[in-house]
Amino acid sequence: MTSTRPGVPQAEGPAAPDEVTQEAREAEEALRRAREVVGLYGDPDVTWGISLEARFDTPVDLEGAPERLRRMAADHPHLGVVPVVERVASEAWATSREQSASHDFSDGRLVRVLASDDGRDVFVTAHHGVCDGLGLLSIVTAATGREVRSSARGVGDRTSSQSFLASSLLRLAEALATPPTRFSGCGDAEPGTPERLVQVRETSGRVNGALLCAALNDVHAEWPRRRTSGGRRFLVVMGASRREPGQSAPDRQTAYFRIPLKRGWSVDDVRSAMRAVEPEPAFPETSAKGVGPMITRALKNRLGYTVNVSNLGVVTGEGLVSMAMFPAVNGPQAVGVGLVTTGAGSTISLRTRRDDFNDDEVQRLLDLVVGRLERLRRSAAQ
Repeated sequence: MTSTRPGVPQAEGPAAPDEVTQEAREAEEALRRAREVVGLYGDPDVTWGISLEARFDTPVDLEGAPERLRRMAADHPHLGVVPVVERVASEAWATSREQSASHDFSDGRLVRVLASDDGRDVFVTAHHGVCDGLGLLSIVTAATGREVRSSARGVGDRTSSQSFLASSLLRLAEALATPPTRFSGCGDAEPGTPERLVQVRETSGRVNGALLCAALNDVHAEWPRRRTSGGRRFLVVMGASRREPGQSAPDRQTAYFRIPLKRGWSVDDVRSAMRAVEPEPAFPETSAKGVGPMITRALKNRLGYTVNVSNLGVVTGEGLVSMAMFPAVNGPQAVGVGLVTTGAGSTISLRTRRDDFNDDEVQRLLDLVVGRLERLRRSAAQ
């Protein structure tokens, strides 16, 4: 099975002009809806793509992928045009996955799927306006024919005690008075260059969200401060799910937590802060006729977070070896951190922009986080 590039559907023959027009209209409408979902808080200068990489111990069924993906898109029209699988040679895998994660969705193709030539690696990207991290698992299932499931628990019926308007005014005040601090770096590429995706598998023990956030907090305390470091408030934005346990449809049922951490906090301190914080109020699916993106663009150097953490929990599936999550990044000096645990251990991943951080800085950040995780685990065991 072959295709020319991500998102180009395989056609059995030339389509009639009215069919082409209808497909174009549907793609445009799907993109409009996706943008409206992130309209009031989405940085208009980023693509809002989220990605998931899965590795299996044996080749998956790619021959049946077109029909499974067609059924998925028919059942969930908000996904837009039916995605197809692009086969990628091993020597081009690293570059192709970064291009897929970073490319915009202006063509209306809201889901992209890559597969390695040997059929053991699959990489999916979706616009965050149509799908969340757990929803990506359903796309992997459709592409591979192997069901993958997460043990991640949702937020249940927890809601915010604040209205969206009250929360928005508070966030604007925080941005003006106490903007979050950043992991500042020295980029080595022009803006618009594909973002950098790196990962490491931790086989020495499982990593949970509190442990990872505590490690990031400690590493940031040692990270060199530069002019672009922002404020002094370490802020984690962490996604959560509003799904019932076991559900993983390719849609978006997301809640968000904003978790401020203090320097020197222990893992228990971080865990307590995570349990105490309320989910953010649900955002209206609108851009307020462009006012939302206008405000976001004007204040983007003071809005945002220190790190965006996405933890998919323990994921299982037939022959699944490892999985890496790459959340969207927005705002200056943005750092996205993914965490997925399989039977072989936990995979920690980083997503950064090349115009924010160079290769050495990203590798150093990943090494420091892994090293700090090991020290925190040893301390907890004593």
